[in-house]
Amino acid sequence: MASDSFSPVLPGLDVEYTEPERCVIHRFDVIGSARLLSSAIYAIMTEIFPDSTGSIHWGVVPGMTALRSQQTDFAVVDADTVDLDGLDYIPRIFSESLARWVLIVSHRRDERALQVLRKLRYDAWIDANAASLQELRFAFRELESGRRYTSPSIVAAWLSLPRPFTNSMLTCHEELLLSMLGSGIDNEEAADRLGISSETIRTHRCRVMRKLNLHHKGELIQFAVSHGYVRIAHSGILHPGFQSALRSQLQKPHPVRKFA
Repeated sequence: MASDSFSPVLPGLDVEYTEPERCVIHRFDVIGSARLLSSAIYAIMTEIFPDSTGSIHWGVVPGMTALRSQQTDFAVVDADTVDLDGLDYIPRIFSESLARWVLIVSHRRDERALQVLRKLRYDAWIDANAASLQELRFAFRELESGRRYTSPSIVAAWLSLPRPFTNSMLTCHEELLLSMLGSGIDNEEAADRLGISSETIRTHRCRVMRKLNLHHKGELIQFAVSHGYVRIAHSGILHPGFQSALRSQLQKPHPVRKFA
């Protein structure tokens, strides 16, 4: 199912949902990096689900380790974590069936984040920029009653995105290159990372820039950052949704290129 509108009741536009069911929570886990927000969510969950047992995990690595060691009923996941970008680890929670219900919390309203997260089978999506304690309580009450929830500001952000979308203009490979080249690296460095020639990178760079109507390197970097294809975090430059793909490329044995 696909659509150009967002629904607070049916938030995942590209996902066919079964009939919602009431949340019965015995165990919940919060994966976050924003201590104040994560602690507030933890406190509200213990208030609404007093018979449940909860844990907070500061960072993706300890959080995913905990979920893989014991499946949880409810996972609250932060898309803004700094040790691994949320667009890389959150889809794994779904693909590995590590939680029965999932609530996503994020400050991000960029096109890349909205496009990736909207395709997941999440149960609630909270905008950390605008969420109040009252909204958090309301969202959990909705879930407790078997209804899904999306922050109105997320709905508005989706509706205000300029069309056409970047992923409708570029191939998946070109999106990955946009993320890599948008971090400011040159053709030679990109070629070394991917194990292909700098001429091939130059050809792809020109094609991507032509499709996006960009004219110089500075515009490419600005586009990649503003649309969420590059994220600058305290831990360094992240490539949202592409970290795993780039890591696997780096681990592949590449033939040694001969230079004249």
